[in-house]
Order: sequence, then C-alpha cells, then structure tokens
Amino acid sequence: MGGGVPTGTIYHYDGSEWEAQYTKRPGGIRDIWGTSGQDVFAVITAPHSSGEGSGGLVLHYDGSIWTPISAETTQSLYGVWGSSGTDVFVVGEGVTLHYGLDGWATSNTIGGWSVWGSSSNDVYAVGYGGSVMHYDGVAWNPITAYDWDTDLRVWGRSSSDVYIAGEGGFLVHYDGSTWTRIETWKVAGGDGYEPHFLDMT
Repeated sequence: MGGGVPTGTIYHYDGSEWEAQYTKRPGGIRDIWGTSGQDVFAVITAPHSSGEGSGGLVLHYDGSIWTPISAETTQSLYGVWGSSGTDVFVVGEGVTLHYGLDGWATSNTIGGWSVWGSSSNDVYAVGYGGSVMHYDGVAWNPITAYDWDTDLRVWGRSSSDVYIAGEGGFLVHYDGSTWTRIETWKVAGGDGYEPHFLDMT
C-alpha cells in the first residue's frame, strides 16, 4: 500500500464499505504503507499539539487498532516506505528516519516529500528544492543527473524502473543505468496548481 491525502482520518475498505478507523489526531495523514493488513504504517503531515504529543508522529496498525509511535522527531512527516515491517524509512521536513530491529534512528538530515525503494539497499528519498538522495544500504548519496529544481515524488516497480515526478509536468525515468527526461503535458489555468504527485501501487 502507498499514497495518501492530507486529511485527519484514516479509512479502511473491507470489500463492501469504507469505515473511518482513526480520527484522534489533528493535522494531516500524508502517506500510508504496509506489508499486509496486519502491518501498516502511516505518517502525519504537520506537528500539532494533542494528547498524543507534538509532531513527529508515526502510526502503526496491527489489524485491530492504530497505535501512535514516537519517532523521536518534532518535524513534519510526509512519506513512508519499507522493504519489511522492520526496515521502514520515513521522510519529512529536514529529516529521514529509519526503523529497524533497534527502533528508530535518524538516517540523514536532508529529508524529503517522498520515499520509495526496491530493496533495503536501494532506496530513494526526494523532496524540497529538488533534492534527490539514494541509499545503497550503507550511506545516502545525492543524485545529480538533473537540476532537480522542483518539489518531487518518487515511485518505481524495480531497481531498473524508477520514476521521479515534479511540478510543471516534470518526469524522469531511470532504467538502471541512465536517467531520461519524459515529455509530459502541463495543466494551465484553474487555480494555478499543477499535477506533481506520483504513486502507482
């Protein structure tokens, strides 16, 4: 599972109807990802004071209830992805967190809007002002194939089939060796916003 919208409620579909499962936290639930119906993670868009703390909230669903998890950060969180339930990456405002067998740890201080990987040693975190970082299982390194001067999202199907999308119709594809710009359309008029979200699961 992946993707999300900036609202304060998590809904679950049981095959016939939608049910609101989590509405306790003010602020937006920005992204959701899981390994199964009994192992789901969600992240909060912005820090808000509530009875459950202020900022940096990650939620976990075990198939019955959503439980708040302290990720030990007060930063807004925007994206979540993992290779398993004990190898989870969360990106936010100036922070990338990793959850493993020893709990949460700060992975880097770049942060991002979106995170995706094909495995535990092939992870992309993309975001503010065009930052694109790749994790090889040991360290995060910047990707400088383009002047990524846009807010970005990342998604892929394998290590040789990765897409990064941004504002104004910006879209590039990675085939395992080369990043290639893909021509797209751009929406004009309206309220001035342009499509720049990417999530296909």
